[in-house]
Amino acid sequence: MNHADGEGDGPGKVLLGERDFLRRELAALKECQLRYLWLTILGTGLLFGATDSVDDSKGTILLAPLVVILPFWWLFFDKATTITRIVGYLRVLEQILNGSQDYVYLGWENALAEYRRRQEAGTLAFAEDTAVSSWEKVVRLLTLKTPHKYWVINFYTYLSLALLSLLFAAVTSTADRAWSLVAIAFGGAVLAGLSLRYNWEAVYSLVYLRSSYDANESFWKQVLGRPLPAPQV
Repeated sequence: MNHADGEGDGPGKVLLGERDFLRRELAALKECQLRYLWLTILGTGLLFGATDSVDDSKGTILLAPLVVILPFWWLFFDKATTITRIVGYLRVLEQILNGSQDYVYLGWENALAEYRRRQEAGTLAFAEDTAVSSWEKVVRLLTLKTPHKYWVINFYTYLSLALLSLLFAAVTSTADRAWSLVAIAFGGAVLAGLSLRYNWEAVYSLVYLRSSYDANESFWKQVLGRPLPAPQV
């Protein structure tokens, strides 16, 4: 039965309601990401501007924007992985709505619990596309030769803000405070470096690996495919 053609029947109405709910959730998550980005840019600009009236230890104060940039950088890509997981589920849900008998409908919360159980158990299989080498994939990301430019552009934005904070702090340092600045700048560079590595891996995974749209669709098909695995006791 094609549930999309029967909005009046019980199951079809439930599925359509869940689809609409998840679409609203996606819109809210994307709006949240945009808010993170604008708050980061605004907060960084305000903190840079506030140092104009401060002469003492100005170099070290210019590291303050990292307190804003780094947490929002991590949060942005945490939301991104949630978005791709929901999109993967919606792809399978729409197949159920179109009459597919290959998958079991559990409802979002129950399906998510099963997803997480199987994720923790390591039973969700994923095979990376090896037709293109890892190095070529990296080059494609760096040069924006990917259909998922949105993730990469935001990665570059956060990275640029973090580097500007470190650069301005170094340029405005004074000789008598050189050692304290070096210590603080080193700490800032380490934090920024950890964020660089973590979020680059997140971007790579969002485009090519387990966090991608296609991978999540595959995971949901494994979770919801018939017959549904018996729960472990």
